[in-house]
Amino acid sequence: MISLTEADHERYLSRRKYWLDEQSRRAEGRAEGHAEGRTEGRAEGVVIGRIQVLESLLGLAPSLIEQFDARSVDELLRVEAELQAKLHLARS
Repeated sequence: MISLTEADHERYLSRRKYWLDEQSRRAEGRAEGHAEGRTEGRAEGVVIGRIQVLESLLGLAPSLIEQFDARSVDELLRVEAELQAKLHLARS
């Protein structure tokens, strides 16, 4: 059996605590990232749904969700605004 001096044991405990703390921070970061991703995904989904409804109201074929994959939320909001303007003009 290996016997550690008190100083060695303290260094071991310190390194172990640091390692455990680091693992905990990483797990928290991943959880936060997942939560942010879900929130962002839901926001995008809502905007995409509104775009598809506007397209339908304008008599256009609804876009496939895959067509929006590469677009940011800001771009999606611009598309939605353009469609709303077209619908407003069509109803005037």
